[in-house]
Amino acid sequence: MRKRTESEDARKHVWDSITRKGTIKDVEILKEEVKGEGATVSFKITYKDGKRVKFTEDLVKKDGRWKVSFLETKAEAEPS
Repeated sequence: MRKRTESEDARKHVWDSITRKGTIKDVEILKEEVKGEGATVSFKITYKDGKRVKFTEDLVKKDGRWKVSFLETKAEAEPS
């Protein structure tokens, strides 16, 4: 079995935090901007407890597939 790298562990921690360990109820895409091999996507996550958070994420196209760049994730909690 391959051991995960520090970078992979950091990404897992970030996404565990964003997904709140599987408590996502809904994801709504708010805006997409594609520029060549890059894109910015804004989306809103609604969690099972009713909390809503807006995110903006940069994507890069690699081998024909969109991947999260992990350069910066911007989050903004919505008022309850």
